[in-house]
Amino acid sequence: MDPVTRLRPYALRLAAAALLAAGPLGSSAYAAEDYANCTGYIDSLPATISAAGTWCLRGTRYTSQTSGAAITIAADHVTVDCNHFRISNLGADWRTTAAVGVYAGGGRKSATIRQCRLQGFNFGVKLSGDGHLVEDNTIDRSRYIGVLTDGDGVQIRDNAITDTGGPSAYAYGIYATAPATALAAPSIVDNTITRVVDRSTGSVHQARGILTNGTADGNHVHMGDVGTDRIGIKLLSGGAARDNVFTGASPNPASTGYDWLPARSIVGSGVSSSVCRGNTAVGFGSTEFADCQDGGGNRIESGSPRPEPPCFNWPWCE
Repeated sequence: MDPVTRLRPYALRLAAAALLAAGPLGSSAYAAEDYANCTGYIDSLPATISAAGTWCLRGTRYTSQTSGAAITIAADHVTVDCNHFRISNLGADWRTTAAVGVYAGGGRKSATIRQCRLQGFNFGVKLSGDGHLVEDNTIDRSRYIGVLTDGDGVQIRDNAITDTGGPSAYAYGIYATAPATALAAPSIVDNTITRVVDRSTGSVHQARGILTNGTADGNHVHMGDVGTDRIGIKLLSGGAARDNVFTGASPNPASTGYDWLPARSIVGSGVSSSVCRGNTAVGFGSTEFADCQDGGGNRIESGSPRPEPPCFNWPWCE
């Protein structure tokens, strides 16, 4: 995909924002939320949605859950539209919480999670079943996984996922799989994933920006901190990575060399079962692409690693 085509959606969003800001009153305030299509409202947490339709937030919602879900989807064809409001679980202890931001289980179909800011959960979004869509969300400070899906034809696009990881040995920005019988594998497109870090001091460590047996296309994955098992995208059998950009962390100022670089940008499941094409990596270890059929156009930049983004005042921030 050429650079102009890749930038077009972003440019359109900027143009739309400019038009809204220059509306008939000339106000530069944030655009008003749209409730015209709402079936009902989520005004308290935890909440269970038992009927199809579009269920909206009309304000920030706070909870302090150690288990369960802030929002449980218990019907098919449900849209949760947060209208850019927050669902915050930061009142709970991030080191022990097992709570989920938005959950759909039991093979639910066609759930859409849109325009939410989910903070401080074990899983930001956790969905099983087919035809789900997770789009335009900001998910930060997830203890374990930002977005977890398992189903046929799932789409995950235009999300910002930051500061994923906690005291356990495992952390994933997006973990999206489909069963072997699926007609369509997961589609993971145009997401930005920053700082996925496992924090265990034990012998097992695993941090992944994205893990999937589907297609990862046009994502920006920044993997920070040290570790031999920190990988931008891990492709399972049948997976493909195309036109993604990977950046590593800065060197540890307290040590010599670049020993705080994450290990690899992409690791496939073998050249016969996964493909990598048109990806760019800078600031990773010596093996940027591994166990993946080279579809051409993959690039390893020779410049210095990108600076580590600012931390969000978690206990491990320096």
